Amino acid sequence: MDFREDVHDEVRPSLGSLQSYFAKCYGTSRWRTLRAALEAPAQKVAWLNLRAEPPKASLPSTVKLIVHKSGSAFLMCSNGSDGSAELPAPSPCQLCSDFYPGGSTQKVTSHYLLDGASILPALALDPLPGEQVLDMCAAPGGKSLILAGQLFRQDAAHATPNSASQAAAPPRRTSLLVSNDKTAARRGRLKRVLQEYLGPSMVSDHGPVIVSSVDATESRVSPTWPMHFDKILVDAPCSSERHIIHGAPGASWSASRLKRDAQVQQLLLRSAVRRLKPAGGKLVYSTCSIAPIENDGVIAKLLAHERYGIGLTVQDPLAELRHPSFRPLVLGAQPPRCEPLARVGPSFAEAP
Repeated sequence: MDFREDVHDEVRPSLGSLQSYFAKCYGTSRWRTLRAALEAPAQKVAWLNLRAEPPKASLPSTVKLIVHKSGSAFLMCSNGSDGSAELPAPSPCQLCSDFYPGGSTQKVTSHYLLDGASILPALALDPLPGEQVLDMCAAPGGKSLILAGQLFRQDAAHATPNSASQAAAPPRRTSLLVSNDKTAARRGRLKRVLQEYLGPSMVSDHGPVIVSSVDATESRVSPTWPMHFDKILVDAPCSSERHIIHGAPGASWSASRLKRDAQVQQLLLRSAVRRLKPAGGKLVYSTCSIAPIENDGVIAKLLAHERYGIGLTVQDPLAELRHPSFRPLVLGAQPPRCEPLARVGPSFAEAP
């Protein structure tokens, strides 16, 4: 099987090794199907920013609106194309009056374009208003935007001060989102994205959205984080075979890199487990790799650990994604590798 003609010359030497490795992992027939899917254009979707005033222009007939049960709304194409041409370009909008009834001069961006599979881990985490949530490897910020949209979706209902309904309602626990990235350049982009879409007042050192710079592979995670999070997303750095197959300059692949990636992923997961709520916490682990060693292998090693695996159980990774419109994303060209873990037993501190 030949690779694409536009593959960069410096990438070609590693493609033969990649092909041999995955043909051995999956068998020639299955690998042929997977490779064709990886070579195909990624399905694009648009996350709609519900903090922005809705656009007045009508959508093309080929674009459909999908509303998830969490309230998150997305645009995707219904004509079988990847959506790169049909989806409108993001634009600045006024802050929605539902969130700011007194009016505001701030503007936020209408929607965020991202690969379709990227929305699935954030939807699988399913954060609820009032929870404390960590996006451990958050840059460039698309998944954090989806999480923020879910966490703060009831803000509009509480936007009008001194209302009778607000006075009668029980006090809510404050929602918190910590979006983390250890790399300065990526973290700078992450912060700009969050401010651009949520508004500068939402992003600060005190919340409700915090951008942190923790190296989560270290055994001692920053004391600036809360002691425990209700929900944690670990969208781990990985080998990303799609980028290599598409011949991105500077991309390379080797079996030894898979092992190094898996070691880093294991450290990230252990840090996440240490910070996961002792009972009822939920952790979603995801990658954009199809390598078993970076996915099921990492989870199996965590669950088998005499300390970190205690009290964890694996949930159905697609339980939150059963929407007919998401079927092309779940079963299509870029299926997510996504493993939700629930903590139902002792906390890490209680483990022997």
